[in-house]
Amino acid sequence: MALVPITTEAGEWLERRVASTPLVRTHTELGDTALYVALPVAVLALVVWWR
Repeated sequence: MALVPITTEAGEWLERRVASTPLVRTHTELGDTALYVALPVAVLALVVWWR
């Protein structure tokens, strides 16, 4: 969970330095949703570990 903001910031840094293409924009948009995917996965992992 702690690495998601660092990773998305690195992706945004890279986006500012490469040519803007539809694929780059799509990749950046997916990175913006990474936190919403990582949170349920982390919760599920904690539940499995706890059980």
